[in-house]
Amino acid sequence: MRSGNQRRRHHGIELFAQSLRLTTESSNSKGGFGRIPTALFFDMARKKTAVKQVDPIVKRGVVLCSGPSLKNHFGKQFTSDIVIAVNRAIESPIKPTHYCFADVEVIGMHLKTWPGAITVSGYRRANPDIDWRSFESTMPESPAWSMLAAIGFCAAQGCTEIDLYGVDHNGNVDALGNEVKTGTIARWTREANDLARWVDYYARKGVVITRK
Repeated sequence: MRSGNQRRRHHGIELFAQSLRLTTESSNSKGGFGRIPTALFFDMARKKTAVKQVDPIVKRGVVLCSGPSLKNHFGKQFTSDIVIAVNRAIESPIKPTHYCFADVEVIGMHLKTWPGAITVSGYRRANPDIDWRSFESTMPESPAWSMLAAIGFCAAQGCTEIDLYGVDHNGNVDALGNEVKTGTIARWTREANDLARWVDYYARKGVVITRK
């Protein structure tokens, strides 16, 4: 004689087998040849197509600085994934997707020229859309210049090619005719050396940075 546990186990196996036969018969009667029932198949298909699609990875970025040579590109509109204007470059006629700033006097300047630009800054009092401290760990060091923060942002967003415009490292008047009070040889030398170090750092990570 079977024990109570054995009888219950045997009964469960019989119920499972009966369910399996009914499913197979139902599928066969509708031409399913023993496959998943039609209703269940379409339910699974709906769930599969409802999965959220991942946005494509950003591949190319453009950093616009206000050096004199930027004026040579005023008639151009860039189609890169990210076009980020740095400080007073936001005043140029080139439409950016982002605006990176650190100079106090340019806080809010994007509202006058390109109000749709997403702001990137380390100035919390300016209430930027993106605080560069949020991706600072991906950079070689804390950025000494807004240009470097812009490069770091592009790289953090997945850009593998970053083109720099208006990064001239000389002069005391920018592309828009503004005086650059800190435009000394010592300043430009330091900025150029810092950039060279960052270019080398990102090159080892497969990111190509090119001055145009």
